[in-house]
Amino acid sequence: MIFSIRDLSFELGSLLLEGWLALAARAVCALLILLAAWLVRRWLNKKGIPALLARSWYFTGTPILLRSFSTPILRMCSVIGVYLAAASLPWAISGIPKLLLLCFRLAMTLLVCEGLYAASDLADLLLASCSPEIRSIKRCALCWILPTRCWSSCCAWLRWRRRWAFPSAAS
Repeated sequence: MIFSIRDLSFELGSLLLEGWLALAARAVCALLILLAAWLVRRWLNKKGIPALLARSWYFTGTPILLRSFSTPILRMCSVIGVYLAAASLPWAISGIPKLLLLCFRLAMTLLVCEGLYAASDLADLLLASCSPEIRSIKRCALCWILPTRCWSSCCAWLRWRRRWAFPSAAS
């Protein structure tokens, strides 16, 4: 079995559940956590992010970052919900909670890198404040776009390499 029901109890107010009933109660709580994550994601998709994008911002880079991080934020809601639901279950194998945390951290890092990768429009914003001679040089745009994309890709690759390829080097 992958779940441990030995000495498992679940207390809800004055009601104390033990054994299989406690496992069922925890499974129901995990489903409620998944439902809450889905509702938050749906609210952000329908109302939250469009309201933020429709707003007038003082800094011109804010809408660019909002657009680039809109999809990763929605995915982060799902990842957080799955992690919290899975972590709330009583696992019999002692290494599963640590593996869940490792996968959660890896997924969140990749989603942040995805948002940074999509934020390369900030280069146009930086070049807008430069002189016309500099703006006409197309290499200047690459001076910002390429390092940003390479940096985010390298961070994701190094994190994967550190965790999976060489687990003894992981802290």
